[in-house]
Amino acid sequence: MNIREAGHADALAIGRIAGKSGYAVPELEHDEESIRKMLHDSMLVFLAEENGEAVGYIALDPKAPEKIEVHSIEVKKEHQGKGIGAALLDVAMAKALELGKKELVLFCHPRSKEAMAFYTTLGFERKGFVPGHYSSGEPAILFSKGIN
Repeated sequence: MNIREAGHADALAIGRIAGKSGYAVPELEHDEESIRKMLHDSMLVFLAEENGEAVGYIALDPKAPEKIEVHSIEVKKEHQGKGIGAALLDVAMAKALELGKKELVLFCHPRSKEAMAFYTTLGFERKGFVPGHYSSGEPAILFSKGIN
């Protein structure tokens, strides 16, 4: 597996991953135009590839002074359980450390029980419940992990 920083030319490949994880996030737009905007909006996006196939991505928002927020992370359902998500989060932690951040945060839909268990296994702590977090009005669970 190879993980690299994504560029504008990767928008179509990311679009083919987005929404294919089995964990629908209410507010994420998965069309190519929305993904190109994400790649433009000072997001840091990394793409995981296996044998030349794009199989996962992570988008990070580094704008907050002391933390990086995982805007989205997805791995194609048929590639889950291979360590790709964990590797993408390792890249996020390394980038946060490089940028002098103290914390990596992410939001998870309360129905995503498997995702919450996955984040907990990786050392993320549940920090709170955020009513109306998603544009659909649905809530989210806030998870956080300190940068070492």
